[in-house]
Amino acid sequence: MEEHLYRRAETLPLPPDAGEDIRVAADFFLPGVHPENLLFYDTETTGLSGGAGTIAFLLGFAALEGDRIAATQFFLTDFPGEPDLLAAAAGEQAGKSHMLSYNGRSFDAPLLRTRLVMNRLPPELPAQFDLLFPARRLWRRILPDCRLETLESRILGRGRTGDVPGSEIPGLYFDFLARGNPEPMGAVVRHNREDVLSLVHLFVHLGKIIRDPLRAGRVDAASLGSMLLPRHARKGLSLLLRAAGEGDPRALRSLSAFYKRNRMWGEAERLWRAAPEGDEYSRVELAKLCEHRLGALDEALAITDGLLDRPGPADGKAGLLRRKDRLERKLRRLRG
Repeated sequence: MEEHLYRRAETLPLPPDAGEDIRVAADFFLPGVHPENLLFYDTETTGLSGGAGTIAFLLGFAALEGDRIAATQFFLTDFPGEPDLLAAAAGEQAGKSHMLSYNGRSFDAPLLRTRLVMNRLPPELPAQFDLLFPARRLWRRILPDCRLETLESRILGRGRTGDVPGSEIPGLYFDFLARGNPEPMGAVVRHNREDVLSLVHLFVHLGKIIRDPLRAGRVDAASLGSMLLPRHARKGLSLLLRAAGEGDPRALRSLSAFYKRNRMWGEAERLWRAAPEGDEYSRVELAKLCEHRLGALDEALAITDGLLDRPGPADGKAGLLRRKDRLERKLRRLRG
């Protein structure tokens, strides 16, 4: 490599059946994209808040080659080598349609574009897909946080030993520049390697969940069902019905929206009638159905009166009062 750039490369086997899970995940999140056009990446930087003065000194990449993971890292030993680092990164990105990261859309990608501009290099990067977003959707309600390290230990079963905290990495790099002691950088390189490999394993796990939600393990069933519903309606409906039966109001609302959008009024009626009596959303939807679809004006009025009798702020009942007035007028007309 160049004078101020160190390259490390290795090839690792994918876990058994991971290839199929990756294909499923790619088809679900990035339709039409072949897995070998994906590039997983992570950066280690001189600061954690971004900004024009923050530099990426370590870039880790992982690409899929058949049933293998080709992992490459580039380490900047001094700032004059930054153009070479960015050029090496461009070489890894060549031919890839998407870069996958964890919080990369907010941090890594903008930082890399800034450094490319400041080095008078083309700032184009492949399209970005941030795994943080599906992770938050599936696990933020059941885990203490959605840091990658938390997902590793609680979901992926990839616990780390002797890992360096990410918050210490900028200081360790500046100490390396000042003292020239490479030993702490070994831990930083290992940290970056584990981050990148965990991205691959997380993508595999997402594919496993999509392929067979019953293998999902710990996951927010309502969120998973809502996520699957547009592409895999049967799987999504099964999860949402289970979550709704357990009293999750988010599942009930997702199911309601699906039934209404598809004009499945019988299914919608059964859902709203089976909902807990205290579920105001379902009672309101049932009143609407009785009024506009079933012609059951008396029942619609009884439901509306019941909702108005419940304690609550007056300004929150304006819509119910309008419905009550409309229903009473309709009934008077019908009865002469």
